[in-house]
Amino acid sequence: MELRYTFDAERFYLGTLCKHGHRWPGTNQSLRRNYKSPKGIIVNHCVACTGRKDSDWLISFIDAQSMGLPEGVKPGKPCKGRHLWNGLEMTLRNRHGKCEQCEKKRQSAPKTLERKKNWYQANIEEERRKSCERLATRLQDPEQRRIHNERTKACNARRRATHGRESRSKNGLPYKFIEQHGLARKHASLIAEMHAAGLEPDAIRESLALRESLLKSTGSAPSVARLVLDEQRRYWQENPEAKREHDRWWDRVSWWLKYQTSPELRLYTRQKSKRRKAQMRDSVAIQLSGKEVRARFAQFDHRCAYCGAGGDLHIEHVVAISRGGGHAIGNIVPACESCNYSKRDHQPEAWYRRQPFFSELRWRKICRVLGWQRSSVGQLALL
Repeated sequence: MELRYTFDAERFYLGTLCKHGHRWPGTNQSLRRNYKSPKGIIVNHCVACTGRKDSDWLISFIDAQSMGLPEGVKPGKPCKGRHLWNGLEMTLRNRHGKCEQCEKKRQSAPKTLERKKNWYQANIEEERRKSCERLATRLQDPEQRRIHNERTKACNARRRATHGRESRSKNGLPYKFIEQHGLARKHASLIAEMHAAGLEPDAIRESLALRESLLKSTGSAPSVARLVLDEQRRYWQENPEAKREHDRWWDRVSWWLKYQTSPELRLYTRQKSKRRKAQMRDSVAIQLSGKEVRARFAQFDHRCAYCGAGGDLHIEHVVAISRGGGHAIGNIVPACESCNYSKRDHQPEAWYRRQPFFSELRWRKICRVLGWQRSSVGQLALL
């Protein structure tokens, strides 16, 4: 029995003999490609010169059908074990390109198979990466991309014919289950639950119709938030002490949130302690609102009246309460923490002129905003 060869007339043709003398069996011609590149260039190179770099380039053109080769195998060059088919210079190989006889021998050695399996499991990520790189390199050729797409479509068609089409729905329903049985897609989640419970399509349709009729007679179904609120009210009616404890906790939380977000509340709270200090020393103690204190801070652009620094400002009494100064809007200016702690109960003008950040313009502004002359500092306690 001799080897028989054939080729696809649409992709190849017999042409002039190439310079390396690669002859098609029985002729004095070379097998050339019949291909046109995407740029419009006609490619007619010799298959043996541009394909395999060995003398076995004719193996891929063996006519397996006429030679009666078994299904599922393809001819290949002789393996290392020299497992020749019918004495011919070729070996039957599987779809992975491996010799069938060598594979049977390898599988009969479980230790070798287990060792290779363990190695593959340890290097599976690297092998997948290399496989993806090889595929990406091969698909750069338009012809290889076309062949790959055709093989993928054929494989998917065989899988669907054998196992059916997999569901694409997020709830796990079979493909086009809702459309085939005339169900409403807006109830897809309920239909999925009923189908998972084993109900037939007719039973599912009856259950949905009953649900719609109940909703029409009773109105819309209550929301989850409404059900939780009703349950909370019922619990508080049965446990009034828990309701009072919740109200006390909520009052504390509400006040803390308001204190963190309202500058006027913070200023009002701070000035209350200053007012109590003035009352304890029998000085003038006027209850000020947060708006009044904030308006006074705004007159100094929310900066320290002495050094001009910003940040968290204190309520500063120009004449200290310990020296008889009153808690009134005419005795209050904003001051930073450093200036407030440094001034303490000193005379304001004498202390201010000793500081390295003294400014005559800021001192005049303090006098102008407070509405007094520099000679009447001692009278600020009466304001």
